[in-house]
Amino acid sequence: MTPQEQNQYRAIGGRLAVVLRQRKGQVSSAARLQAIAADLLGDRTELLVPLKDLVSRPGFELLVEKAGSGRGVVERRALLADMERTYSPAVINALEELVNGFLDLPKAASSLPKHENVELDSTLMTDDDLSEYSVKQQSQRLVAAESEDKLQQPITGTRPFALVLSGCAAIATLVAISTVVVRSELICTAFGLCQGSSQPTAVQQTLQAARLAVSELENADSLMSYRSAANELEKELQRLRSETLSPEQREQQSNLSKIRREARAAVLQGEADQQQLKKAAAALASARQLKGVDKKVQLNTAEKTLQSIAAESFTAAEANSLRAQVAKLHAESPKIAEEPVEEVQSQRRPSSAASSSQSPTGAIATPPAARPATPAPATDSGGEWRDQPLF
Repeated sequence: MTPQEQNQYRAIGGRLAVVLRQRKGQVSSAARLQAIAADLLGDRTELLVPLKDLVSRPGFELLVEKAGSGRGVVERRALLADMERTYSPAVINALEELVNGFLDLPKAASSLPKHENVELDSTLMTDDDLSEYSVKQQSQRLVAAESEDKLQQPITGTRPFALVLSGCAAIATLVAISTVVVRSELICTAFGLCQGSSQPTAVQQTLQAARLAVSELENADSLMSYRSAANELEKELQRLRSETLSPEQREQQSNLSKIRREARAAVLQGEADQQQLKKAAAALASARQLKGVDKKVQLNTAEKTLQSIAAESFTAAEANSLRAQVAKLHAESPKIAEEPVEEVQSQRRPSSAASSSQSPTGAIATPPAARPATPAPATDSGGEWRDQPLF
């Protein structure tokens, strides 16, 4: 790591300490703290996942209390030692410089070699740190002295040939142990059962990033942040499709895929709720401009639209506000009496009668032609009641 990179990481840590001091008590969740750290990181995307992991660990809360105080060497080492199982040495060194800037530790403290027998400057540690460190140093010196005494004791009663045989046996034992260890590491790596490794694989880093995305999903307080976390989870799962996974990792992938499907459905529902909210707001705005029956129709439309928004939706608060406004307008609107049906029908009868007197083409209908009268039969007297003929 170049001195320029060290200064950059220290500057990022220093800015993080300043932001947390300014927002003391306002950063209430790990997701907000991760978002602040990601913004300060800038274009250093290679530290995005490790830095989010760092600030979400319980050990980092102890460092927040000592931000910018020039103390906290022991807490820093304990936190980074726990992360060495997951990340590479280069990432750990970068995080160490960032934490040094966060704690405002002098450069002398950050450049100390990581050897157990290095004497630390007492000005960098508290009284509790010094007492703990002195006890550890004394125990290490006692163990070293006992080992040296055992090595200096003369070997008596042993024949040279027996020493050669014991040496060969020891070498054979070491070879056998190393063979078993190598084979066991190969086996456990193939099945994903290794307890820890010096450097995490690409699959482990991808799974870690996916778990962080799930954590952001759980802590999301808006549809925008929830959609962003869902997209991040989708991206990490896409990377896992081209990797060779162990049975345990495949099970984790299956669980993450299930969460991804649920998140995708939740995003679609949230977007639908936003559309319904806009529709209800438009109907409410129209109702404010109208009167009478038209106003009542728009209020009913807004009320019916808001019924589709559930209480756990991201837009539930806005929906409740619109419901209250709709109820208020309903209460202020006077009741409209319905028009009697018989009166309406009586008003419409003349027009229907007039229309029936005309032909379909609009011409006036002519009355039917009169039928010719049938002549009466003749009678004897020539009168009207004649029954017999005259001749």
